[in-house]
Amino acid sequence: MSLRTIAVNKLIAHGASITLRGVLGTPALLAAITAVTVLQLLFTYAPFKETFFGTRPLSLQQLAQIALVCVAVLGVLELEKLAVRAVAKPRRGRGTKQDSDPVDATR
Repeated sequence: MSLRTIAVNKLIAHGASITLRGVLGTPALLAAITAVTVLQLLFTYAPFKETFFGTRPLSLQQLAQIALVCVAVLGVLELEKLAVRAVAKPRRGRGTKQDSDPVDATR
């Protein structure tokens, strides 16, 4: 059954919160993403792993469903980050450090 393969692919793809600037600016991150992608493709499509892990190759439709779920979760996480930043943003004029720190006042 391919449910096990879907679950592993979902877990690996779900944890990503990646910006283009972060990937291109960090060669180690780019190498790690490449390595994980290659290993995930081997896990999903290499025939020898079927016996070892008890998995099956995924169809194009199943891959599309995984991608849609991951994009939706990534969107929700990005919205959450925006909301947290908006709430945590310091307000000027209420005795915050920005008002009293002469270094910050030059900005």
